[in-house]
Amino acid sequence: MNLAVEATATVDAPDDATIDWEYDRAVDAVEDLGWDPDGAVPITLDGIGDGTLVVVPPGEYAYDGANWTTGSAERVGLRGLGDTREDVVIRSVSGTAGEFLLNVGGGRCHELSNLTLDWTDRRDTAGAAFRLAPTTGLVVRDVEWVGYTPPGREPDTGSTAIPDDAARVDQFKLYTQVKSEDGIGVVERVDVTGPSHIDGHGGGKGICIHNEHHAGTVVYADCEWRNVNGDAPVYSSGHGRVVANRVTAVNCAMAGLRMGGTSVCRDCHVRIDHDEQHPDNTGAFEAANGIFYAGQAGDHHGGRIENCTVEVLSNRTVGQALRFTSTGLDVTVADTDITVRDTAAVYALDPSEGYDATFDPQPPYGLAFEGVTVEHGGGLGPFDGVVDLRGRPESSVAVEMHAPEADVGVSLRNSPDSRVTGSIDVAGERVCQENSPRCTVSLDGESRGGPDETDVDVERGPSGARGDETKSNAGALRDLLDSLLGR
Repeated sequence: MNLAVEATATVDAPDDATIDWEYDRAVDAVEDLGWDPDGAVPITLDGIGDGTLVVVPPGEYAYDGANWTTGSAERVGLRGLGDTREDVVIRSVSGTAGEFLLNVGGGRCHELSNLTLDWTDRRDTAGAAFRLAPTTGLVVRDVEWVGYTPPGREPDTGSTAIPDDAARVDQFKLYTQVKSEDGIGVVERVDVTGPSHIDGHGGGKGICIHNEHHAGTVVYADCEWRNVNGDAPVYSSGHGRVVANRVTAVNCAMAGLRMGGTSVCRDCHVRIDHDEQHPDNTGAFEAANGIFYAGQAGDHHGGRIENCTVEVLSNRTVGQALRFTSTGLDVTVADTDITVRDTAAVYALDPSEGYDATFDPQPPYGLAFEGVTVEHGGGLGPFDGVVDLRGRPESSVAVEMHAPEADVGVSLRNSPDSRVTGSIDVAGERVCQENSPRCTVSLDGESRGGPDETDVDVERGPSGARGDETKSNAGALRDLLDSLLGR
């Protein structure tokens, strides 16, 4: 029996972090704990003690809500012994399910590996979930959740408008925290594909949230998340750090990835195409964004999106490929391809208009786009441009944009001292400035602006958005000259 654990994760490329430890003993779930591999008797998991690895032989085990909870444990784990994760299945069998099968609130070195958690297609039950919160040494790998995810609870009312016999799952599938600042966790090849009940903001928990209990770094690698409900599959609020490497997120509620602070998305593929969502999804999308940056605590600066593909093809909500709230500051987007229809590719809210009244934004506020390509079709909805930056001084936008139906390519509102370079192909104005003096624009070898540039005044419709009939003064002047000259 292999009692060793070792995992490697890329935190800041090209540097890797390694986690390793060794157990004192292995406990066989069937022989020592009485688990039934035929699923006739529900499993139990009682105090297993420090230094213990519970190994689970191949089988289909029944779960009815039993859980083992401890405030702290060191070097504990649950590991399937099958050749693949599909060989060990823990399946929910009653409406009382939906507890944390393994609930460890502290300690160090926690493992979960090589298992499938089947929540079935029933509407009156959930299934096994896990809470692992070490100071360091978190390893979760080769784990999959299958089956239907029932509705969650609305935070204000305590319930949603769903059938009385439906389970309300007010928890995460995998609640992981790393509690020390220098602690490391690795979550790799952990998949959730749905279907789910998709409901509004706060109506479900998704997979995990990294909140005030999280101080270290968790690296997600080679994961696939589809049709996940809640406030994005993984929710980073700016506490600690989250790194997503090679994660695929498709048709997830609110966002494919919700990041904050210094979190990083690297080599990820995020897609919104509601016309191709899981046929057994229930409910409705309230908001759907590709990658969403919104730190709610700690340092709000320094995030990075690198070498990602973000697609918004059919979106039944108002969402964007990349969205930066008033607390998504000083983020760099590099070597990323965006394809979007009928909405903005990038939308950055003004930090002075934050939704959190206690937030005191500190510079730098700007965003940097380096080597970004945008393919845009259709209209812009309520947004000012394909790239819509508000209150983001000293931003840098290096973009190759093809948006033949769009009125405005890059809109800079209250964003002075910014720079736009590259190539922009739009039906209207390539760059529109409002209260954004001293900006430099260099497109297709032609430059304008700089330190002495005056601002461009822009007329807007009643909503503040740029409508089909709305033009800048510069655009109106060009039309007048064309008329006078017969062009």
